Amino acid sequence: MKLLGLDVGASAVKLVELKKTKKGLCLTRARIVEIDTSAYNYTKEVEREEMLREATRNAIETVLKEEKIKKASICTGISGHSLFIRFMKLPRVAERKADQIVRYEAQQQVPFPIDEVVWGYHIFREMDTPEVDVSLIAVKKDIVEGFINNIKDENITIEVVDATPISMYNFLMFHNKYEKGTMVLDIGAATTNVIIIDGSKMWTRSIPLAGNDVTEAIAHEFELKFSEAEEAKKKEGVLLIGEKSGIEVTERAQKLSRTISSVLADLLTEISRSIGFYKSQSPDVVLERIILTGGTSKLNNIDAFFENNLDMKVEKISVLEGMEISPRIQDVGDIENRIEVAMGLGLRCLSAGKIAINLLPQEEQKRLAFNKKKGYIFLSCLISILILLSLRPFILESNRVDEIKLSSLKAQLHEYEDYKMRTDKLKSELKPLQDRFALMDTIMAGKAFWLYTLSELSHVLYPNMWLTSITPQFIPAPLLKIDGKTDGEFKDVEAFQKTLDSSPYFTNVVILKAEKIKARTEDIRTGTRGGAVPYQPIDTRITTGIETEKKDIIEFTIEAKFEKEQADEVTALIPPEAAEAVAAATPRTMPMMPPGMEEDLMRRRERRR
Repeated sequence: MKLLGLDVGASAVKLVELKKTKKGLCLTRARIVEIDTSAYNYTKEVEREEMLREATRNAIETVLKEEKIKKASICTGISGHSLFIRFMKLPRVAERKADQIVRYEAQQQVPFPIDEVVWGYHIFREMDTPEVDVSLIAVKKDIVEGFINNIKDENITIEVVDATPISMYNFLMFHNKYEKGTMVLDIGAATTNVIIIDGSKMWTRSIPLAGNDVTEAIAHEFELKFSEAEEAKKKEGVLLIGEKSGIEVTERAQKLSRTISSVLADLLTEISRSIGFYKSQSPDVVLERIILTGGTSKLNNIDAFFENNLDMKVEKISVLEGMEISPRIQDVGDIENRIEVAMGLGLRCLSAGKIAINLLPQEEQKRLAFNKKKGYIFLSCLISILILLSLRPFILESNRVDEIKLSSLKAQLHEYEDYKMRTDKLKSELKPLQDRFALMDTIMAGKAFWLYTLSELSHVLYPNMWLTSITPQFIPAPLLKIDGKTDGEFKDVEAFQKTLDSSPYFTNVVILKAEKIKARTEDIRTGTRGGAVPYQPIDTRITTGIETEKKDIIEFTIEAKFEKEQADEVTALIPPEAAEAVAAATPRTMPMMPPGMEEDLMRRRERRR
């Protein structure tokens, strides 16, 4: 695809194409098409603007048609009078930090909401300075969108929107001839761009006073239409300064000179203000020369006008100096001093410009980037499809193998489910037995503990006492509830309580109950128990050989908690989830002797006495 520089000015459309060669650059295309100036004859601004837009579109179509452009990417530029340009100094910081600072400054400097503008910047870096100069360029988004829509064509794709003063600077710096003390006056049709080149940095200002103002002054002075005055300016325009050989001094020429000089005098005032402002910012600058360019610079003797009034040497550059030119370009003289901006845009297409600022809206840049990638995306999709198609036989074979494996797995799964069903049935039948065995294991594990516990109780039991029952309790804490009797005194019960408390098995031993019960009589000879309650425990003492002497008995209940070691042992033997089952399987009260044995024991003790 061709890469073209397209300068859409107020009076003409200029198109160039540059190509890199081994020797440098080759100008392969250069075409200028004038914009129909009859639109300026309209007095109403709305009509004039609409006619100018139409004339500009026609000129673009003409230049593309004459150059037989079917498909091309272009770099174009917006005139300086539509731009907001500021220059500032920043401390020398890292590039990423500088970007943040410039973004902040843009929000402060640009007199519009930042989301309503398109902006860019360039940092001029000098190695020996603690600060850097930054140029900030912004344009309202609706202006750049209107500009793009006005030049849009089905045969071209706009990739870069530059600023025309920057394009001029890029062109001049490409030749490396004007590096210091140079002022460029680019006098176009609608705008005059003042560009000061000071070493590695530049400064620019756009003045809305240029060739069209000269034309309007001529039209007013000579009572001509704008198009007629434009023609007179190009053919007869002259500045009579001193004695100039070759110029015929006629009354018409003098009148034209006075008219043109009056406009240029106003322009000269603005140029002097620009020079004064820049020198106030950079007092060390010394301007040595003026480069005169632009369509209006073709006025006869205009170089002498500026040389005399600004006291500087004025030069007109040769655009094509040191450049290879294609044979197809015939009228070289016509393009001199008119295509510098277009040449700068052409350099930008080749990424050869010193300053690269793109004022194309971000949305459009993203769309272009996506369009460039569409071919690669399509190619990638096509390659992916071809790869998938080439893999189809392997995929089919892999699927066939997988189906065989799946069938085998299904058969194994069916067999497994059959085994599982039978196993689950056996498990359900086995579970009750397992529960019983678990309960028996738990009880057997606790047997030794209870034997040791009963042994300890027998060691601490007083001779005149006997136990009637013990009741174990597992929840909330392991303890024993001990029921017993004695034919002694209450102090014997207290002594038994203290002995238990001092045992290594028990702690926190308390007497819950201790009370006397009435004794009864019994005929030892016959063994009958007159009027006695069956199995009521008694104590007898022989005095006469026939009757027993009645004696009271004390019944008591003691609660004893297990020491920590024994409690832990109980907890270990009987897990919490089995505690209820164990408690349910163990009698809550365990009698210490069978019925009748207690009375038998009493009789034997009395006989031994």
